[in-house]
Amino acid sequence: MQFSLNDLYFTNVTDKRRHGLLLYEHIGTELANLAETKKYVQRLDQLAKTLHHSMESLVMFTLCSKCGEQVEGGCCSDFMAGETDAIQLLMNMLMDIKIEVQRQDVLECCYLGDKGCIFTLKPFFCLNYNCSDILKGNTITALKPYIQATGQLLSEQNRMEEYILTYLRRQEILTH
Repeated sequence: MQFSLNDLYFTNVTDKRRHGLLLYEHIGTELANLAETKKYVQRLDQLAKTLHHSMESLVMFTLCSKCGEQVEGGCCSDFMAGETDAIQLLMNMLMDIKIEVQRQDVLECCYLGDKGCIFTLKPFFCLNYNCSDILKGNTITALKPYIQATGQLLSEQNRMEEYILTYLRRQEILTH
């Protein structure tokens, strides 16, 4: 089994999901049992929980749910599913997230479940985008912990992604 960067990052949503699932099926257990992977998973879990609490304090889940109920799903539109990639999906599976399509209405992101996004590790764009409702309803002082928690989580996600890509190259799964 071999993949190119194009396979992992630049294909359609269905292919990226298939590639992520194939990676997990072939190397998921081995990768999950490595000490370095366990450290990343533990750290990312802590950072994701910190971000979750910060988002709760800003009432973002209420704001985002209200917006998401609109036609085309607000920020979580079908287009946003394309922001995922096979490595991000693999990382979520290493964190015990089942990667399953939640909806096929071509309006909302296929990973948007009844309780919001199914991912623990969300795409960069999804976490970096703050709509005007979030910004106008909060002061910069109130937003600062959220912005810091987002930055910390995304930085650690990036480090784990680089770690996985290095692993895939060593295993000759990722072609140059």
